[in-house]
Amino acid sequence: MATSKTTKKPTANKPSPPSAKPADKKATKEGRAIDKLLARRGPVDAAHRAAYAELITDEGRAALGVKTRGPGVFRDAVAWCVQIDEAFAKYPAHVKAHYADTLVAYLLEQTALLGAAIDAQQTRRGEQHTTRSTMAEREEAARAARAELISALRGFAGRRDAERNALSLALGRTDSLDAVAGSLRALAALGAEWLARSGATAAIQAASAGLTNEGVAAVDALTGAASKSTLAGRRPAVDAPEVNLVEGTVLNEMDEAQRCFEEAHLATPLIRRLTPGPATRQVLGSKKASKAAAAEAPAADAPAAAAGAP
Repeated sequence: MATSKTTKKPTANKPSPPSAKPADKKATKEGRAIDKLLARRGPVDAAHRAAYAELITDEGRAALGVKTRGPGVFRDAVAWCVQIDEAFAKYPAHVKAHYADTLVAYLLEQTALLGAAIDAQQTRRGEQHTTRSTMAEREEAARAARAELISALRGFAGRRDAERNALSLALGRTDSLDAVAGSLRALAALGAEWLARSGATAAIQAASAGLTNEGVAAVDALTGAASKSTLAGRRPAVDAPEVNLVEGTVLNEMDEAQRCFEEAHLATPLIRRLTPGPATRQVLGSKKASKAAAAEAPAADAPAAAAGAP
């Protein structure tokens, strides 16, 4: 990778060096592998981090990140990091001629950041699942309270046409959660209106039907359950924007590593190509780098380099 000088300070939202990883990531073999590589190589310095981060904008990161899923990219990236590390250990001179040590450190660092971002995303979604369960229980309680109030209102209405018509209008619909909430409000309002009637006769009718101020107030308190359940039930099927950003950074660095390793392979077959896994194949393409490099490099280069390899 050619290094160019620049006088402009980076303006993109640059990823920070990774902090301690959550326990979930450390429990996986990929998490343990990336931690081990990071401990051995150490973090990239701030100057190199800023220089590499400037090579792609946040818009570019996001555009790459939305094409894949974070956990799969993390797994594929760790596999490449292990292969790259092994290549540096076995054939350092050949690899360094095409791929810088600092780029390895940067890829490791960003891959670790992706793992941490995925863990944070999974924690948030786990909490959201708990919220969804709670809201489902509230919705069930709201429907049960509605049925109980309707029974009391029917007892109070008896066979009186005016009361029956009022109850029929208040019933509303229950085909959606928002409709349930609207029905609860209307029924509670009707119950409060009937309970406000004066005289001993109305009081006897309400008591006999089980229509009470406490029951009406309890139903009215549940009117928000349905609409809140609608919001709580939504669970994104894609990565969060903050995950997409670091995901895009990792994909960009993987693309550069693939290009550099293709050149190294053409110079000497001792260096294995980096082949995308199932999660990154659609972005990196298993044959893309090899075809481009083969078109540019003389066919005789690889045998000549291999003959002089240690």
